[in-house]
Parts: sequence; C-alpha cells; structure tokens
Amino acid sequence: MLEKHWQGGGRTRSQRKWLRRFRLNFGFRLGRARAQAVMPLEEMRAKASAFWRWMNHVRADSSAPLLLLNMDETSVALKPTAHVGTVGRVVANQAPKAIAAASLAEMRARFTLMCTICADTQVQPLLPQILLSNGRTLGKKPKVDKLRGNLLVWNQKSAWACHATLRKYISLLGSRLSEAAPGREYVLLLDCAPSHLHTSIRRQAKLSHIRLVYLPSGLTRSLQPADTDLFARLKSRLSELYCLQQSRSVDGVIQPDKWLEILSSALCSVLPA
Repeated sequence: MLEKHWQGGGRTRSQRKWLRRFRLNFGFRLGRARAQAVMPLEEMRAKASAFWRWMNHVRADSSAPLLLLNMDETSVALKPTAHVGTVGRVVANQAPKAIAAASLAEMRARFTLMCTICADTQVQPLLPQILLSNGRTLGKKPKVDKLRGNLLVWNQKSAWACHATLRKYISLLGSRLSEAAPGREYVLLLDCAPSHLHTSIRRQAKLSHIRLVYLPSGLTRSLQPADTDLFARLKSRLSELYCLQQSRSVDGVIQPDKWLEILSSALCSVLPA
C-alpha cells in the first residue's frame, strides 16, 4: 500500500499528512543529521578506561584531601534564543509579527564564558567565572560595580580564549583555592583544546600547585562534567531570565550592563547545585 501510495496513488496533501503522523508516532522531526567524527566503540571504551585508571592513580597518589575541579569554555550570546512557545501569526490589519528587536551586530555578538565547577559545594561559590569580551559590546569597563556569582569580565583583543588567557586564569584559580581550600590537593580537568595543551600551561599549573588531568580527545561530551551537566542547564536558565527581564522592560531592550546582571544571576542559580 505504501509503495503504491508513493508511486502516485496518493495526493501531495495526503503524503504530507501521512509523513506528519509518521513523525509524531515514532518521535522523528525534520532536520539535518549532524556531521561529526565517529569513534569505534572499542576505542571509546579503551580511552574511557584509561582515563578512569589515571584518575584512580591520581586519587591514590594524593597525600592530602583531593579537590576535583573542571573548567571549560562555552559561547554565550548577547541575545539568547527564547524557549519554544506559542507565537502569534501575522494577520492582515491585526497584530504585527512577533519578533525580538535586535541589530545584526547584536544578533552576532558572542562571548566566551570560562566556567569552573568542583565537587565541593562549600568551595564552589568562591571559584572564579570569567567572561571574555573584546571590549566593544560591553565597553572597556562594565558599568556594574560588582557582579554576583564571582563573575569577572576580562577585556582583550578577541573574545576567544588563548594560552595567555589560560595562564592568567590558572594563576587566579591557584590564589583563590589557596584561600578557599587550604591544605588540599587540587586536580583540574581540562579537555584537549589546543590552547590547553601549550607547554606554558603546565608550567603555570605547577607554579600554582594545581595538577592537570586531560580528558580523552573525542570523549568530552561523555566524560566532561561541564558538558554533561552544566552548560545546557546554564544556558536554559540564562534564556529564561533574559526573557523574563525583557517582558518587564517597556521597550523590550536589554542594555549590556543589565545583561551582565542576568548572566551573574543565572550563574548564582545553577552553579551552587
């Protein structure tokens, strides 16, 4: 029946309705398959086993209570996308099309957020969270005096994180940890991004008394805590708070200093848990 249907027995509208029912029944949607490198299962198992063996060695080799940390970078948008909801259609002589007003520069504006998490809820509120900006969107000096959630804004030529930025971050993290968790051994999990593998990074970590452990390449989406448990929740909360603040604004415009406060509120909401 299906073969005859597709050979011309069915009308175009009937075909569309059948495909819609098929997608609803079996949980499919229209879209493109994402292209990414496929790693054989045996290789994934070998890499994951090697990583956990190394972590067991680090734990057994520590002479003091261990503090496990993870830092990763993620891109955050100046204009976060709203959640899926009910949007009015354009009807002649009635309400205009529902849009979020933004310039092309604002829609393209992105920042790098360097998030740090740890396994100790007492230490977590004291860890630095770094926002990298190129200084043009937020200005050379943010108008907000003190941001919550230990959020710091670093202005540099580009909003990308490089090995110089990471050296500065590790130095700051070492000083914060010496105050927040003295007498412990610090282990920082990093992925295999090129900026993380620079030789100067290991030297700086040694000076700051931080032991580096690298996650296996190709498995960060499965093994890195920031990827598995943090970023999706953080960006969802950021979008939720942004839309809430936008609905309270008279003109719907969120200034950069207010956006910083929204980001710090999202960090305060998600990170302590």
